Amino acid sequence: MDKDHIRCSAALFSTVGSPTPLRLPMQGLTPWRTTGTSHGPFGFFSTTAGDLYSLDLAARSGPVRLGQHQDKFPYVLECTDDGALLVAAGIGGISCWDRAAARCLWRRNDVGLHSGTFVPGTQRFFAALETGPILELDASSGSTLRELPNHCGSFVELDIAADGQRLAAINPFGACVVSELATGERLWSKKFPSLGITPRFSPDGRILVAPDQQRRTRVSILSAASGDWLGELTGAHAVIVGVAVTPQGAVYAWDVSGTVSVWDLASRSLLFQFHPEPST
Repeated sequence: MDKDHIRCSAALFSTVGSPTPLRLPMQGLTPWRTTGTSHGPFGFFSTTAGDLYSLDLAARSGPVRLGQHQDKFPYVLECTDDGALLVAAGIGGISCWDRAAARCLWRRNDVGLHSGTFVPGTQRFFAALETGPILELDASSGSTLRELPNHCGSFVELDIAADGQRLAAINPFGACVVSELATGERLWSKKFPSLGITPRFSPDGRILVAPDQQRRTRVSILSAASGDWLGELTGAHAVIVGVAVTPQGAVYAWDVSGTVSVWDLASRSLLFQFHPEPST
């Protein structure tokens, strides 16, 4: 990554209507990791000390402290679609939090995570350890419900289709494997540029949105079932370094120039582009 001279920054933006920065009273707090809901007005962030906060983005009120994760620098922060649950994790442990009650539901100190994600629309949580299998954890207790084979090795990032049928995993070297979520059976694999970009499923789970295999300034559209190439999204200013897909079918991709491009996945048309600037 050092040779690519990539620098990262984060800012809060509304994805409804024009991309206007949200002016939030942050009370002097500096976010370390952030996440947000896809069906609700809630956001979350952690600090380097492990303190966890929720945000009501509709009310634009100040942060509400939920508590403190057991380790500093938690680098995994994931929430359910409605923001009811928040999972924080790092190399030393996992914790799960109830947003409404502002309390910790459970902690585990026997395993740490590299990444994890909820199945969209559910409270089913899947966790990727630094090495070893992918675990499904009980969101109410933290206990391990089952183990799935990890086809990608270590330091894996995950995405799960909204229909709950498929799981996509990718390692730092760009090796991506799509498997059946129910059985863990491997369906297909591809090699992508090793930029740490996690492919994302479409809202119906039939398409996987992924970086271009030749590292061009475009986004690839693949069949989630077979990995076959279905098309591409063009118009980005530079090499793509991250993608996201909204439940409404909008594809957001950010590139090395800092520009965010937004497409409608159904029509594959470029909707708009913007360049986030730090809010003052």
